[in-house]
Amino acid sequence: MYLHELPNSIEKMEFLVELDLRFSKISFLPDFIGNLKRLKVLKVAYTKIHTIPCSLGGVESLEELDASFCLHLKDEIPWELWSLTHLRILDLDGSPISTVPRKISGFSSLQTLKIASHRLSPLPELPSSLKCLVVVAAQFPILPNLSSLVHLHHLEVRKEQHMTLWIPHKVTSPWKDVLSINQLPLSLSTLKIHSIPQLPYISDLQNLLVLSISKCLMPCLPDLSHLKRLQELQLDDFPELVEIPGLGELESLKFLYIIMCDVIKQLPNLSKLKNLLRLKLIHCVKLRAVEGLKELNFLEYAEIRYCKSLERLPDVPTSTKLETDQAPLEPAEHTMQPAKRLRLSVD
Repeated sequence: MYLHELPNSIEKMEFLVELDLRFSKISFLPDFIGNLKRLKVLKVAYTKIHTIPCSLGGVESLEELDASFCLHLKDEIPWELWSLTHLRILDLDGSPISTVPRKISGFSSLQTLKIASHRLSPLPELPSSLKCLVVVAAQFPILPNLSSLVHLHHLEVRKEQHMTLWIPHKVTSPWKDVLSINQLPLSLSTLKIHSIPQLPYISDLQNLLVLSISKCLMPCLPDLSHLKRLQELQLDDFPELVEIPGLGELESLKFLYIIMCDVIKQLPNLSKLKNLLRLKLIHCVKLRAVEGLKELNFLEYAEIRYCKSLERLPDVPTSTKLETDQAPLEPAEHTMQPAKRLRLSVD
């Protein structure tokens, strides 16, 4: 049985701290929600609500608002919400909010902002307290200068796949100019970028632990050898990538996934990746060889599929589970060649 509306009795729950309405059938939040003065967490994800009531601005103790995937939500955020100075998490992922009001910079406690929309307007200046920023759009908005977000650890900028087709030569950039691209905060530990025409300069991101790049047209990545702390690298759908500079020097790397890199023929020797736990090489149709895996004693799992140009399967430690669609080469059989000269002797 699904809940279709909030009972009036909730108004009297003056000590209520968390209200979780996710996946319910409610289509509106009553104004008395503003009377829940001790409420800290409100979750209305995957509901049919049309608006966020102005009265919610009176709940000054609110720390988390999850309105993700509310597909009927109107295209606005009430200005009254900007009095929520204790708000730490604002999740609008998958909801049709196309405009982030300029007053969001006044959210002095905001740490996580997730927003996704078909037509996302340029983002205003963001609060310096942000630690996690996720921006998803059918067409990228212009991002503000992010260099002032000195606490930002997680940055994800991607085009939502189900919103629009990926047409490589019509991809727009989320950055205003080249200078803006290279002004990422040095505090980043996770960087995930999807469907952008030009990569930011990442060699200075010494704190980076996770790097994921997909649907990119660049033929070569920046030198990765300076990312000494990098533990996870995922490269997916690089139709023109021919080289991954510095890959063989990433000694802290634990997870390496290279998928649908159609023209790359050779990887650097991977023998220095002593901490590597999992390796996936999928749909790299021109890849000829993978060297150095035999020395990786911590390698638990390796998956190699649809790499039809691979000359032979790589040698791996005996403890490594190897999954592949390629049959190992069979040793050549000893066959007798047609004789050109024959000499028989009888004792």
